Amino acid sequence: MYSCENNYLNNIENRRLFSVLKNKFPWYLSENEGFLNHIIVFDNKVVSTFYDLLEPFQKKVKKKINEAVFYMILNNTTNKKVIDDSKNMYKENEFVKLIYHIDSSDGYTEICSQEKIPHTQNRSIIIDNQLNTGEFNPIKSRASLILKLLFKK
Repeated sequence: MYSCENNYLNNIENRRLFSVLKNKFPWYLSENEGFLNHIIVFDNKVVSTFYDLLEPFQKKVKKKINEAVFYMILNNTTNKKVIDDSKNMYKENEFVKLIYHIDSSDGYTEICSQEKIPHTQNRSIIIDNQLNTGEFNPIKSRASLILKLLFKK
């Protein structure tokens, strides 16, 4: 159904990514105000100058990245379920989704409204894109940093 891998990137790559995202990185407010985002790749086109942040992921998946978005999920007690990619614009059964937890927090990723996987630093979840996923915001932590990638099977 899905696979999890701890220590997905080496520690230096993870620290570099975390450092860039926590410092001078341009975040954009989402429509529901429960999170910030930054789109890197959309509809197979690079739309951000921060594409080089995806290099370690590109090496691991060895496939063209069709979509890539960084998320900062904010501590928010009113919006519990922040992101749900189940209505993706791509033909869902042709793609695989990679969810990467950049840092640790008390938020979690939910798969098919059943499995709850804590946001743990440097953990990846690889799942068939047609399966429903959602991100639940942290309550005690200030924010969670996540990357979502989409690539062909």
